[in-house]
Order: sequence, then structure tokens, then C-alpha cells
Amino acid sequence: MAAQGAALGPLDAVVALALLAVSVAVRVGALAPSSLWLDDAWVALVSRADGLGEVVMVGNTAPGFVAMQALVLGVVGFSELTAQLLPFLFGVAAAPALYLVARRCGLCAPAAVLGAALVATSPLHIVHSARVKPFTADALAAVAVLLAGWRVVERPVSARRWAGLGIVSVLAVVVSAATAATVAGAYLAGVLAVGLRRPRALRPAVWSTAGFGVFAVGWWALVVRHASTPGLRAYWANRYVEVSAGPGAAAGDVVTGLAEVVQGFVALPRAPAAAALAAAAVVVVARRPLLAPLVVAPVVVAVALAALQLAPLGGGRTDIHLYPSLALLVALALHVVGSRLPRPAAGTLVAVVVAALVLAVRPLPPYPDEDLRPLVAAVEQRARSGDAIAVYSASRWAYALYTSGPVELERDVTSANGFAVAIADERVEVLGPHRADPRAHAPALDRLAAGHDRIWLISSHTGADLPVIEQLLAERGFVATATEIRPGASLTLWSRTG
Repeated sequence: MAAQGAALGPLDAVVALALLAVSVAVRVGALAPSSLWLDDAWVALVSRADGLGEVVMVGNTAPGFVAMQALVLGVVGFSELTAQLLPFLFGVAAAPALYLVARRCGLCAPAAVLGAALVATSPLHIVHSARVKPFTADALAAVAVLLAGWRVVERPVSARRWAGLGIVSVLAVVVSAATAATVAGAYLAGVLAVGLRRPRALRPAVWSTAGFGVFAVGWWALVVRHASTPGLRAYWANRYVEVSAGPGAAAGDVVTGLAEVVQGFVALPRAPAAAALAAAAVVVVARRPLLAPLVVAPVVVAVALAALQLAPLGGGRTDIHLYPSLALLVALALHVVGSRLPRPAAGTLVAVVVAALVLAVRPLPPYPDEDLRPLVAAVEQRARSGDAIAVYSASRWAYALYTSGPVELERDVTSANGFAVAIADERVEVLGPHRADPRAHAPALDRLAAGHDRIWLISSHTGADLPVIEQLLAERGFVATATEIRPGASLTLWSRTG
């Protein structure tokens, strides 16, 4: 049986506010950098998108999140802080939301606190609450799906609850396709519940499941299939489960991927944390079989998607959508076990574990230093009409974001994010991504050297090919005559000698 829903009280509000305060405290330090770094810059380019088509293109597999970003930035204007605002708000809301959902679903307060504390102190969730990416939106949307799925399990013949699950699931998948694993668990739990309890009252379940299925197929055909570019699949190639290499290799990939999921989810040592999660799954499957699909199936679906090479497993940030279901799994298991323990013992156990989680929280790593914004302003101010501006390949997103001139966003299936930028300034040439073969930069530098005596090289997120680029410029008779360095970025003027 599912735990029955419970009314929330004033103490629950106090606990939720405390969780909110903790979440803010461990996440706020990375806000408002001077410049957005590589991955964040390309998402923030939605601020320069023209029309819904470009918004969806920038959104990749999370168009709903990027559309919300476009709305916020259109209202308040772009800055580094405003670009971080939505992911930060979603990030700090996840733990209190999970606590309130767990309490609403009838879990005891200690169990709900533990589940929420796992999210509040999750290492990767903390980091990505300050990144301009959809991953904290994934987690918050997953919390909503878990609530809707639990409500269906409570009353599996309720047409209203099945409709609610359908609506929440559609919205979650529009926000980010990653939430599909949690949606699958919710529907599986609901179908199992209605099949076991009232097999003759299947109509609401059939309508909701069929409706979401039609939407999912259409969404895949119109959005996700196009977003899953060859470049994106190549980027995540080593995070798939390779079934063609045999069962042993596939099992190894699954174990490695799940170990990475646990490491990103829990601040505690990986081996005991994984053992605790496995024990929680056993308890829930044995004692709450109707709810088990809701909190266990998302991980199973994630493994299956990785085996189909549709989504990575153990990709770090791409696993954050699983954290709410794992946290609720632990909370539900503790609720089951704790009901057999004296209340002081259960409370003490939770207090010890939560204290360990808080003490294990690592210092928030600084926001990545790639301070290109002031260098873009500098080169636009200092470059003459006859100069060339060479933009290092990995700097193209930040350059396009911060340039004062117009840019165009264009579909590009070779790129991991599915689009490219075209900068209208005729002086600008974006160098190709040639880290694996740095001498391949030669043709582009030949073109620049043929028509210019001064070349500005602006770079960030550099690799081993940057020294080769500089060597190639020297071979063509250029010397570095001025350099401006910012954290993680540089601007150098190369002038022709003789």
C-alpha cells in the first residue's frame, strides 16, 4: 500500500524554510561572475535568438527551460547574474520541495528531512545551481512528477489524478527531455496500482497513458530526434552502455555509470552510499511494491536509455534528474524501517546522517574563470578597420554573446549543442575545432595573413592547440606586440614584422 497523504503543518513550513536557507547558503557563492564560461555562454545566447525556432534550437533537448530563460532575460535584461537566476532558484527550491512532497505523501518528518538533505547537499546539484543549464530544472520538474505519480498510486481510479499526471509529465518533458525517466516510473507505478487494485477501472489510466504516449512520440519526432545530433552522441560516446561488446562489458559500463551517479548525488564516500541506496531499494521493493516503480524505475530506465545510446549514464550533470527519485527512495525506505524503531532511535539516526551530510559538503568550487567579456570590449574598441580578429574555437559562444555586433544562430548537426554562430563583423574569423590536429589551423591563418598586417587573437577555454596557433602565426612573420590577460582568457595583438 502507498503511504496515505497527510496535511502539512506549521512545523513543516519551518523545516522547509530551514532547508531553503541551507540550500541558498551552499550555492550562492558562485553567482555573478564577470563572464559566463563556455557551456553557459551558449545557453545564454538565447538572449540573442530571433523567434521561436532559434529558441528551440538553442534549447536542444530542454527547450522549455531555454524558453523560460528567454522570457526572463527579455523582461529583466541580460547579465551574468540574471542568466543564472532561473537555475539558482530551481536549485534552492528542490530540497524544500522534496521535503514538502514527502510529507504530503505521508512520510514521517525524519524520513522527509533525510531525503531533502540529500538533495540540499548533493555535490553536483550544488555546483549546477549556479550554471546556466537546465539540470536543476530537471530535478525540480522530477519532484513534481513524483508527487503526481504518488497521488495516482494513492487513488489509481481517479480520473483527475491521472489527468494531473499527464499534464505534469508533458510540462516536465517540455522543460527537459531528461525527466522522461521519472515520468516512465510514475506511469509504471500508476498502471501497476490500478491493475492490481481495480483492473476493471482502467479507463482513466488508459486515456492518460495513451495521451502522454501520443505526445511523447510527437515530441521525439519534432524536437528530441533533431536535438540528438551526431555531435552530441559523439560527445557522450564514452557514457553509453556498450551492449555490442558483450554482457561483461555492458555490465561493467552499468556499474561504472551508476557509481558516477552515486558520487555526484551524495557527498559521502561512494561505496557506503551505494550500499545504502541498494539496501533502500530492497526495502522498498519488498515492503512498498506499488511505490517501488516510482522511485526505482527511473534508474532502470536511465540504464536502458544508455544501452540504446539515447542518453548518457554517469555523465555527472546529466544525472541530476535522477536525484529526486533516489532521495525519495531513501526517505521511503527510512519511513518503512523507522516505523519499526522507537521514535527517538529513528530521529537520532536521521540527525547523525544529516549532520554527516552537512559536514561532508565540499567548499563550493569557484565559477570557472573564462573572463572573455572585457576582452571582447577591448578588441572591439582597439581593432582598426584593416585588422583581423581570430576567435579561438571554444571562445566562439562567449564572443557571440558579448560582441556588440549582430550574430546569427544556425543549425549545425556536427556541434554537440546542435547549432553554430555566425558573427557579422567581417573582421572576425572563428577558428575551427582542431585540438586533435593543431596544424589544421594553418589554412585559416594563411587566409588571415594574406590580407592583414595585424591579427588579434582572442581565446578562452584553450587546449594544447593554442601554442601551435601562436607558432603558426610566428612562422608567417607575425610577432606578439601586445597582450591583455584576464582569468582564463587572453587577447594578443600579432603584428607583421618587416
